Amino acid sequence: MKRILFFILLVFSIFLNALSQSINFDQPEFYSYKELLRNFEDYIQDTLSAKKYAYFYIEKAKKENDSNKISRGYIKLASISKPYKAIKYLDTSIVYSKFSNHKDFPTEGYLKKSLIQFNNEEYEKSLKNGILAYQYANKKNNVEQQIKALHQINAINELWGDYHKVLKTEFLAYNLLFENRDIKYFSENYLYSLEGIGKCYVRLKKPDSALYYFKKGIVEALKNKDTITYHAFVSRTGMALYEKGNYVAAIDSLEKGNIFKYAYNKSYLPYYYYYLGSCYYQQGKKETGISYFKKIDSIYKVRHVLNPELPLVYDKLVSYYRNKNNDQKQLEYLYKLIRVERIID
Repeated sequence: MKRILFFILLVFSIFLNALSQSINFDQPEFYSYKELLRNFEDYIQDTLSAKKYAYFYIEKAKKENDSNKISRGYIKLASISKPYKAIKYLDTSIVYSKFSNHKDFPTEGYLKKSLIQFNNEEYEKSLKNGILAYQYANKKNNVEQQIKALHQINAINELWGDYHKVLKTEFLAYNLLFENRDIKYFSENYLYSLEGIGKCYVRLKKPDSALYYFKKGIVEALKNKDTITYHAFVSRTGMALYEKGNYVAAIDSLEKGNIFKYAYNKSYLPYYYYYLGSCYYQQGKKETGISYFKKIDSIYKVRHVLNPELPLVYDKLVSYYRNKNNDQKQLEYLYKLIRVERIID
C-alpha cells in the first residue's frame, strides 16, 4: 500500500513539474495590474527585475488598449532609468495620455520631466514643463498636482532671484491648500509652503516675517511628532537669525538642525555651509567662513546643481583672494562667478 501511494505521489509530482514547465508564468497575462506594480516596488533596488515588471505592465495595458495604464507604466519605467532615457519614457507617457480624462495624466509626466530637467540645469525646459503641469492640473481640478507644480515653478524662479514672484506663487499654493484641507497630503504640503514662504521673506530681507512662518512649521512638526521636520525648521530659523545679525543664535539653530542632515535633500548642505560660513565671516572669523564657502564650491563641482546663494559665495571668495593679493585664486573664482551668473541669466 505504501509503495502504491509513493508511486502515485511521484507520478503526480512529475506531472506538476511538467505542467509548470509547459506554462510560462513569467508573462503579463498571469499577473493582475496590482501584482505587477507590487512586484515592481518589491524589486525597485534590482533595476533589471523592476524593468521587467514595468514592461509587463505596459505590454498588458497595450493588449487591453488602456492608455492610462500604458502612461503609468512608462512613468514607472522612467523612475528607474537614467535621465536621458527617463525623459524619453515620460514623453511616451505624455503622448499616450495627452487626451486622457484621468485626473493624474498627463500632468504626472510633465511634473517628472520638469524635475529631471531642473536637476540637469535645463531650467527653461523645466519651467516650461512645470507650467504645462500646472495648466493640466488646473484644468482637471487636481489640487495636489497644482500645488506640486507651483512648488516646482518656484524652485526655478528662486534660482533667478525673482523673490517677489516666488512669494506670490507660494501664497497661491498656500491659499489653495487651505481651500482644500481634505486633500491626502495636506500636512506635508502645508509644511512645504511654510518653508517656501519663510525662505522668500529671508531673501527679501524680512527676517521677522520669515521667523513667523518658520515657527508655524515648528508647531506643525511638533503636532505631527515629526522630529526630522522639526529640526529642519529649527535650522531654517538660523537663516532668518543671520539676517537679523544674531550670529550666535543663528549658529546654534543651524547646528541643532544639522544632527538630522542625513535625512534632508541634496540642497541642504550648500544652504547649511552658506549660512554657517556667513555667520563666522561676519563675526570676523574669515578663515573659518571661507572654509565653508570652499565646501560649497566642492559640492557644485560634483553635482552641478545651482542654489540661490552660489553667486554670493563666489563673490565672497573673489573679494577674499583680492584682499590676499592672490591673483590666481581671484581669477579662478571670478571665472566661476561669471559662469554661474551666465547660467542663471
